[in-house]
Amino acid sequence: MNTLLITYNLNNHDDDYQKLFTAIEALGETWHDGTKLDSVWFVKTTAAPKAARDRLRTALDRDDNCVIVDITGASHAGWMPKEFWTWFNA
Repeated sequence: MNTLLITYNLNNHDDDYQKLFTAIEALGETWHDGTKLDSVWFVKTTAAPKAARDRLRTALDRDDNCVIVDITGASHAGWMPKEFWTWFNA
């Protein structure tokens, strides 16, 4: 199981965020809190970053930006709610 960090910027104000959110959620178990990190999702999935990118492509416009990084086992630190760390470390 991989843990992916997905961050994005939808550059058109008319973009359908829900379409992207649904596509991200379809990748696996997600953690997202828009009040903490607005355009950042964490996903536990069997998909590699390139496969995740390909699956999200249909939810993004040509002018949107997206970065997907496999952070499985990576060193980490930060300030987040306890619920996040419980999910992240599970």
